[in-house]
Amino acid sequence: MLDEKAVTYVRLNLYPCCPRPDKGLGFKPHSDGNMLTVLLANVAGFQSPVHKVVTNAERKRVSVGAFYTLDPEREVEPATELVSEDRPKRHEKMKTSDYIRELQESLARGERVVDRVKI
Repeated sequence: MLDEKAVTYVRLNLYPCCPRPDKGLGFKPHSDGNMLTVLLANVAGFQSPVHKVVTNAERKRVSVGAFYTLDPEREVEPATELVSEDRPKRHEKMKTSDYIRELQESLARGERVVDRVKI
């Protein structure tokens, strides 16, 4: 368990074959706002923190994502071991719930949340 009030959820996705993948909608490029994502998929694709779902003309895509979050009231910040005079903090301490709110607003605007919460 990651935290006493942690939330864990699972998303099951099925993307059927699409004869015109260029016309498919799917998700915008995004980064997951949780602490840990575990993804099981029949098609490779999740290759970077910023990613998007794309359709395929030949194969349907099936994925199962497990998302682990922290207590919404827990404050998170850069690890002190990673901060130095040469590598100053780029982000302030914030509650998990505030970060998730920023993430959702960023997705709606097509922005990256890491750019919105920088110092």
